[in-house]
Amino acid sequence: MEVCWGPMLAAFSVTLDKNDDKLATMQCLQGFRCAVHVTAVLGMQTERDAFVTSLAKFTYLHCAADMKQKNVDAMKVNVIFKFSFLFLPIEEDCLNSINAG
Repeated sequence: MEVCWGPMLAAFSVTLDKNDDKLATMQCLQGFRCAVHVTAVLGMQTERDAFVTSLAKFTYLHCAADMKQKNVDAMKVNVIFKFSFLFLPIEEDCLNSINAG
């Protein structure tokens, strides 16, 4: 994870920013969710914060007029992060995604 977190962050961020496709958006948000959980469990606070901060920029709370559905979805995931840090076990769907890849 120490080697791949940067490229993963770039891939999720660029794809989410440049694409309005619902499937691509959902896959990027799932990637963010899994990356945040894995980095939290591994104690990689700086990397975890980078994923959360990047995702927070996609909420478009600073510019509501330009919001799209993907920005609303990003906000939902961001809210889930706030509560999930209380319960750190990796979610089963994240483990399934990692095992399938």
